Amino acid sequence: GDTRRGMLEVLPLAMAEGDRRRKCEAIGQTDLFCMGGEGSEGAADAAQHAPISRQEFDRGKLLQLEKEALGLWVSAHPLEGLREQLHNEIDVPVSRLDEAAEASYVWTGGIVGALQRKPMKNGGTMVVFSLQDMDGGCEVFAFNDVYEASRDLLVEDSVVKVRGRVDRREDATKLIAAEIKPFAGVSEWRPLEVVVNAERVHASLLDQLKEILAEFPGTVPVVLTMITGQGTARLRVGDRFRVAPVGGLYAELRALLGEGCVQLGS
Repeated sequence: GDTRRGMLEVLPLAMAEGDRRRKCEAIGQTDLFCMGGEGSEGAADAAQHAPISRQEFDRGKLLQLEKEALGLWVSAHPLEGLREQLHNEIDVPVSRLDEAAEASYVWTGGIVGALQRKPMKNGGTMVVFSLQDMDGGCEVFAFNDVYEASRDLLVEDSVVKVRGRVDRREDATKLIAAEIKPFAGVSEWRPLEVVVNAERVHASLLDQLKEILAEFPGTVPVVLTMITGQGTARLRVGDRFRVAPVGGLYAELRALLGEGCVQLGS
């Protein structure tokens, strides 16, 4: 079928044509330049409808547009390919929190969804946000102390780990956060490692990689690991390309470099 990029490109033309026809109908005009005479409508349509491009957005852009328009991802999930790494750092996946014991403290992790900040009676702030992995989600409550300690991490699309107390009041499993940390231990001291096969490296690919890193500015350094026939070489990327380790970054890196391109730095 037609691509979403192609259809979005011709959408303004289609809307303009629809508006023109409505205006013609409103004034009762039926000449060749409006509705057309008998047998002419098909010819007019063929002339007026622009061809739809077969090109599609890259996966990262497609995921971003899906999330903005629908509030969810359709083509893929930003955590696709990172499931094993995430599960190695947590006790219970978000989608299985209902199996954890009531009032127990567990580590879980996923992508931060919509956030709501609510003032507290004592003057502090409480944040309620959704935490989602590839199989489900839950609501997380972060009270003032936890929120203040991790407010830089609590932005939509950020990938985080949460240690919290399981709460099942009101027939829904929630998590009362006690601690929030970045996924994969990435920090100013522990870099995000991007793995590239040296045989695929060319100027265009490196330019695309720089564009992706620049699109997600942050504090986490990036290390480029080049795989060659003689072994591996690790190159530290310049500080101006430090990143924020969010879901969109992982998705765009995978779209450019393939599965397994993002690893835990050391």
